Amino acid sequence: MAEYHLHITLPDGHEEPPDTGYGFTNSIAEGGRRVSVHLDGFSNDGQHILGVISEGGKYSFVQVFDFKRGGPHVEIAVQQGLSHLKAVKCGTSFAVAGTTNAGEIVLEPNTANQCRIDHRWVLDRAGRLRVAIKNDSFLPLYSPPKSVRGTHSR
Repeated sequence: MAEYHLHITLPDGHEEPPDTGYGFTNSIAEGGRRVSVHLDGFSNDGQHILGVISEGGKYSFVQVFDFKRGGPHVEIAVQQGLSHLKAVKCGTSFAVAGTTNAGEIVLEPNTANQCRIDHRWVLDRAGRLRVAIKNDSFLPLYSPPKSVRGTHSR
């Protein structure tokens, strides 16, 4: 069995304690299966790193992770995740869009087209997805402020 661990070093050089047990995920590692890890970003308060890990093949899975600075870390197996993406014909993987005020994770297709805006789901801690409705508000992941560019003449 293959075990995967995340080792986090903060900008100030401080190292977060390593995860324990089996790591943040493990795999039987059947030959030819693709394992993909995508770090989607950070919460606006800088306390959470959010992303998606998935594995293809006969026993495919999708798991969302929320690594909180100083712990605890949360991994959520997305129940029937790929069937949601197939139903809307929007790619083959998820990305984290942000979180709700209640701490639920908001997912969207990991595409660069209109699908990313048109389809979003709210993931509860049990791994169930529900379609996000237009009035569902959420906090998007951190986006650095746009720098002001000076002008110059030739």
